[in-house]
Amino acid sequence: MGKKKRAKQSQPLPKKPGINIENSPFYVPVIFGIMLLALVILFGDFVISDNKMLYGSDMLTAGVYHREMLVEHFIEHGKVPQWKPYVFGGMP
Repeated sequence: MGKKKRAKQSQPLPKKPGINIENSPFYVPVIFGIMLLALVILFGDFVISDNKMLYGSDMLTAGVYHREMLVEHFIEHGKVPQWKPYVFGGMP
């Protein structure tokens, strides 16, 4: 009979010298700090100012419209509407 071939045993690769940044205990706080700093730089005018306000009036009118439609449909049919026919040509 033929000789059996021995399988080569793979040896673990030696670890490369250096620092693994992701295993550092300071990794998450440093990343969080960088993201916070970027947000303050990008939105600093809004965050630091006294007289500027993020204001949107479209939600007020849309909220009134959607509530009125919901109430009218509920009074007429006795159930919550499954479809809004006047928004974007029909929207669930």
